Amino acid sequence: MRCPASVVQDGVIGSGVVARAGLLAASGSADVQMEGEWHAVPQLGALIGEDVEIGNGVSAAPGTVINERARVESGARLRGTIPAGAVVL
Repeated sequence: MRCPASVVQDGVIGSGVVARAGLLAASGSADVQMEGEWHAVPQLGALIGEDVEIGNGVSAAPGTVINERARVESGARLRGTIPAGAVVL
């Protein structure tokens, strides 16, 4: 039996993150907002805050931000910004 690997490219993972098998957070071009201004970034993966829990088989589009203490259920497809403490089904 094979266990699916997780891939996080050009991203940041905070402390206390628990990610189950099959997380895919590949990098690519993304538009991000910083201090009220939008910027095109040629290569960016996901930014995962502290104490986030991520279930099996989750994918995150380039530039996805998952703020601290969020919980993401298995199979979720993420993009954009996930608020702190949010539960994504």
